Amino acid sequence: MRLGRKATAVLVLAVLMTLIFSATAFAQPSDIEGHWAQQPIEEWLKKGFASGYPDDTFRPNQEVSRSEFVALVNRAFGFDYEGVATNFSDVNEGSWYYKEVGVAGAAGYIGGYRDGSFEPYRSISRQEVACILVRLLNLRSSTKLANFTDANEIPQWSRGSIGAVALKGLMAGFPDQTFRATSSITRAEAVASLDRALRLMIVESAIEGKVFLGREAGNDVTIKVFKANSKKVLEETKTDSEGRYAINLEPGQYDITATTAKEVAYTCDVAVYKNRISTVDLFLEVGVVISGILQDRWGRGIEGATVIFTTNPTFVTTTIEEGRFTLVVPRDRFYTVRAQEPDHEDEEPLVVAREIEVGLKATQDVGILIIGRHTGGGGGSTSMSESISWNSYSDPERTVQTSNFSGDSNTVYMEGSNLKSNSDYKVTYVNPNGDEVHAHTFDNIAKGEIESSLKLSDYQNTEYGVAGEWHAHLLMRKSDSGDYEEVANCAFYVEETAIPEFSSVVAAFFVVASCAVIYLLFRRRAAVC
Repeated sequence: MRLGRKATAVLVLAVLMTLIFSATAFAQPSDIEGHWAQQPIEEWLKKGFASGYPDDTFRPNQEVSRSEFVALVNRAFGFDYEGVATNFSDVNEGSWYYKEVGVAGAAGYIGGYRDGSFEPYRSISRQEVACILVRLLNLRSSTKLANFTDANEIPQWSRGSIGAVALKGLMAGFPDQTFRATSSITRAEAVASLDRALRLMIVESAIEGKVFLGREAGNDVTIKVFKANSKKVLEETKTDSEGRYAINLEPGQYDITATTAKEVAYTCDVAVYKNRISTVDLFLEVGVVISGILQDRWGRGIEGATVIFTTNPTFVTTTIEEGRFTLVVPRDRFYTVRAQEPDHEDEEPLVVAREIEVGLKATQDVGILIIGRHTGGGGGSTSMSESISWNSYSDPERTVQTSNFSGDSNTVYMEGSNLKSNSDYKVTYVNPNGDEVHAHTFDNIAKGEIESSLKLSDYQNTEYGVAGEWHAHLLMRKSDSGDYEEVANCAFYVEETAIPEFSSVVAAFFVVASCAVIYLLFRRRAAVC
């Protein structure tokens, strides 16, 4: 079917009109080209969060009324409640802003004045916008206003909010370094501030902040993040040249440590919320450089193991060649030390020392720490102890060594050699309650060697118990008629005493840790476990 000339003309005219109006609808306003807020304004126009005027302008420098501002917020943040009402004396039902003001009140980010009015046509001030942004994003108030030359003119009721939005970069000052809290906000400023707020809301949950060493920025500082009260490092990073760091995290509670070669800082129970960035600044203080060696029960250094010093929070390092390790921890604390061998990351770290006192010295050597890991045999056997861990020490007068090991986790062995011949020795064992539960006496030893053992299962279900910190002491008699004097000692830790009674059907096979105690008398070196 052919169209007549009139019909064709009408059709062409309709198409042209459609193109013209479409172009007009999406045309860029003529007065934002080159404006400092051009980009966010264009984005808001495309998204429908804001609109221009019929004369093809946006009027970016025009002031914004309170009713216009809440309309912008509601559209951008998706606030839309049905059936809301408002009791403001000057907001009448039927006005274009009636629902917008009601939605804003229901969302809780704006209120009215003491006389019950809202003043919808009143220009909204920059300090009022700052307070709204704080409520929208649940920001923590801040009184850091020193960068603004008119800080003394900012009213007390808005100081915390202005400090918070300035800290987050949501609102900035003017070229003359003023904030102008009571001035009206412009359409461009309103769009730019709300756009920044939206971007802050949709970012990943994270912790960020700055590390300080005195008044200077702490650059290249190691930051480690743990789940609150846990021992495993979740994330690790370094600060940049300005001392800043940022780590994306799931919502939750976290502990943070910051360390250099000599300084340390930490904070605990930092809350991270969904789509929020938690800001945590850390201030480094001089710590104690801890050194030591981690060995297995055969005296071999363990490379690549994790060593964990726990107080509150946790400090972690990794062993290098021969099992050596160093780390920096806060001063004047007591620490429990745990270790985790390579390829055992899915297992709980084992305690290798308790109540290590770290004082105020710049460095401290904790000596040799020995890690022992039990193994179970067939027949459904259950270990008496979760672990037996040995705490060894050394100083300029002593040397720590380790001998061969044998036996099971029910027996603790102590072996000493290179002792003084033709002398009297005694080995005593003390339980966690401080009770001496067993003693071995060695009179007039011939070869300078002794062997002693304690069967832990003999004390199961007795008043002495098993769980906790045990001690073994090596003593030597001063003279034929004199008293014994302690010359060496070691501590070992036994966890989890629950064990079924052994029977002929149920058996257990374990690998046990032991230590050798070597003591050289009269300025000779002593070996202790």
